[in-house]
Amino acid sequence: MTHVTIKLKKKLQYRLDMSFLSDISDYKSLKEFLARKIYYGNKLVSVPSLFNITGTDISKVVIKSSMNYMDNIGSGLKNIEMVVYGNAGYSFGSNMNSGKLVLYGNCMDHAASGMKGGEIFIYGNTGDYLGGKPNSSNEGILDGFIYIKGNVGDNSIQRMRRGNIIIKGDLGDYACEEMISGSIIVMGKVGNSFAEGIKRGTIITK
Repeated sequence: MTHVTIKLKKKLQYRLDMSFLSDISDYKSLKEFLARKIYYGNKLVSVPSLFNITGTDISKVVIKSSMNYMDNIGSGLKNIEMVVYGNAGYSFGSNMNSGKLVLYGNCMDHAASGMKGGEIFIYGNTGDYLGGKPNSSNEGILDGFIYIKGNVGDNSIQRMRRGNIIIKGDLGDYACEEMISGSIIVMGKVGNSFAEGIKRGTIITK
């Protein structure tokens, strides 16, 4: 079997919630999954009306030609591997539970917000609030591994409880606020007001 590959048929005019992909392994077959409807703009549409889809192995999903109008890619992900080529929108890998999420591009704010487990690899830059606190909680990353090849924006890694993070680029202002535990390596520069209110944990900087 070949892994599932999806590619946009045309550029998006409206933001699209991509979280529907994260539960693909819960379906009995790909045909059943493709029968579902998703919101695009103010209309319910079929998944194949927006994407060309090939392959049958739902344990791995590859998204080609992704763009920053595609939000919540990998949100709530569990058990599967998802690889993304192109840029991603808001909340990339937010509330991720398990599995592996890889991005060959940049993503916008709130990546890995509320992450509970799994692995995220971003071979580009992230926006602000990487690993930030989701609206429903006062805790940031609960567990998991994050690797960022590029730079990370401001107000990132808030109240991290567990996990491991490697940032090869620079880290913005107000990062690692009230860190509770976990390990962080920053190989580039760190911004102003770094690690204020930290309680425990390990941080290694240049």
